[in-house]
Amino acid sequence: MTARDRKPVVWLDGRYLRRDRARIPVDDPAVRRGVGLFETVRAYKGRCFRLADHVDRLRRSAAAIGLEVEIPALEPVVAGLLRRNGLREARVRIVCTGGGRVLVSAEPCRLPPRRVYREGARLEVAPWRRDPRAPLAGHKSLSYHELMLARRQAERAGAIDAILLSPSGHVLEGTRSNLFAVRRGALLTPPASGILPGVTRRVVLDLAAGEGLAIVERPLSLRRLVASDEVFVTSSMMEIVPVAKIGQREIGRPGPVTRALSRAYRRRVREELGQ
Repeated sequence: MTARDRKPVVWLDGRYLRRDRARIPVDDPAVRRGVGLFETVRAYKGRCFRLADHVDRLRRSAAAIGLEVEIPALEPVVAGLLRRNGLREARVRIVCTGGGRVLVSAEPCRLPPRRVYREGARLEVAPWRRDPRAPLAGHKSLSYHELMLARRQAERAGAIDAILLSPSGHVLEGTRSNLFAVRRGALLTPPASGILPGVTRRVVLDLAAGEGLAIVERPLSLRRLVASDEVFVTSSMMEIVPVAKIGQREIGRPGPVTRALSRAYRRRVREELGQ
């Protein structure tokens, strides 16, 4: 039986269930008011990369926003879920609801076309600003509709993501990615305060330090971003995606720093997962 033929299975509060039979009560705050958190993790050949880091971030976010939930050891849960769904390359989603429920699901990876990695992607700028001081800034909240609207508008313009700006006009992050720029051989990225502290972002910073790159974490204006030598975005699913265009401004084809970090990232994945 292939993965396509199987009935999708999820894990909910200690039980593996067919997805069409899993139930969350209508009075759960996640259903009533969008209260909850989530994480997205990528599985390679049946194993998740940096699952522990994602779970740690989930626990920190739960503590920060006062979400009472008990998150069990998820490595065996995810392994069993991937096996039951016949998946090896997968997108794993962990959801903690406002009612204290934990839901884990998995589905095949949906990645940008290969040409995007070869030629570079396009980004658009979201038409509204985002306050990095807001209580949910830096957390993967189920209250996600605002980000979905920004990304859908960007996708209609042919972009893979939308850049979120602060009220002062500084670059924060994408709706599903962290942003990096390369200028004169140095790696620039917005500071982690007020943005999602991405797991892939942290790996990239470690790799860049290992490559001897100067790393500058400080507020970054949009004008400075589009004038950079290279720009790329990072996420657990997409890994490192070079950016060739922001709005109507050309950045150029993927540069040497982006390509080197992409190769180093893939090596790190293989090394840590023993693949």
